[in-house]
Amino acid sequence: MIDFLFVYEIKNREIETIILLGEELKRRGYKVEYIHVLMQRKLSRKEEINTILKFNLKSGMNTIIEYSQLVKSFKHFVNLRFEQVFSNHAHKFADSLYPHDCVKGLFHLCWGRAQYNELVERKITPDSLIMAGPIHMDFLRPAFSIFYKSKKELQEEYCLLENKSIFLFIESGFLSRREAEGVVSRYPESRLVETHDDSLETFSIILLWIEKYLQSFPDTYFIYRPHPGKVDDMDISELKKYENFREIKDYSIKQWILVSDIVATTTSTSIIEAYFAGKKCVVLRPKEIENRDDSPIYHNCESIKTLEDFLKINTETGQSLDERVVKEFYDVDEKYPSFMRMCDALEKIYADKRHIIDLDNLKIGKNRLTVKNWGVKWYIKNKMIALQSITNISFGEKTDYMLKTLKTRKSYITSNDEIALISNKIRKILH
Repeated sequence: MIDFLFVYEIKNREIETIILLGEELKRRGYKVEYIHVLMQRKLSRKEEINTILKFNLKSGMNTIIEYSQLVKSFKHFVNLRFEQVFSNHAHKFADSLYPHDCVKGLFHLCWGRAQYNELVERKITPDSLIMAGPIHMDFLRPAFSIFYKSKKELQEEYCLLENKSIFLFIESGFLSRREAEGVVSRYPESRLVETHDDSLETFSIILLWIEKYLQSFPDTYFIYRPHPGKVDDMDISELKKYENFREIKDYSIKQWILVSDIVATTTSTSIIEAYFAGKKCVVLRPKEIENRDDSPIYHNCESIKTLEDFLKINTETGQSLDERVVKEFYDVDEKYPSFMRMCDALEKIYADKRHIIDLDNLKIGKNRLTVKNWGVKWYIKNKMIALQSITNISFGEKTDYMLKTLKTRKSYITSNDEIALISNKIRKILH
């Protein structure tokens, strides 16, 4: 029997966090397993699971039906909600981004009081909400300093000279029109298509700023960090001709934040990691962002609007986020880490007999055909993609894009060796 099964999607975003939770649960005597969402069909039909924890759950009927066919039994589902901060517009109107239908009755992690209140307003009962805080921020605590590579180790790995400083730019998920339209097809309330042109204009201006910076400060390495989960890469070819420019996708964002001297972005929520790491935070806004399209964590935050001010970054103190706003969305207890709070809650869920998922009451039988059909379609698509990758035959633009998407998603699967390495590091910290 597996006590806790963690299902993840994007390696750099999730794997460290779930292994931290898993190692603490193992330390408490529980059996824990990790599996990528693309590999979950390899679960044994004889497997009994107490609690399944998934990276994100919004509409859950098909998910619950799927697991009812993949394994023998399970009792609880926990929604880890790895995305909890959206645009102001989405927080008010994007119902598709929040738990609905039968998912409302599952357990949900909340990073802060703001998210807790949002879910209560959406008719989710308080006893289904876990106020544990942002677990991923625990890695920025002093006790975890040995978890990440030192600046010197990364300099050697990426051939960076020791006497140069590091400027980290975190891409804010600038999407191609195809990606934006894909998101809107899944989440109709999204404004990504409406804001697409403004977003690309902002990106184009920032690229010019970066090029000027590279020319002005050759003794600073400028590290460009693409947004995780993107399929279509942005065109930054003009920047790659500079010796002090690097595009780096490896390791988690926290790894690079910790070794950087300056951290900049436009709307990425990863600026919160830089904030808790005590780094110099810079918000770049060459074009004004409407309040409804901005993230609430940027409320009252100053930003850099001109190239002239951007080129003064090295000597300025940097712009800090509003502490009151940060605390509302990220409930960090300095004395008791979030992963410990979460594991305390998971132990209670494990023993909970009142909230066991009732598969009979959900009328699973009537929905089995839907999931079976979905599985057949997925199988056929995978065969088409495999054939295309071997023969270079094109089945059309959609299939070409599907192949690219699948390759991207498969790159997020963490090997057993990687899991063992992360687990060993965390065990040293916990013990």
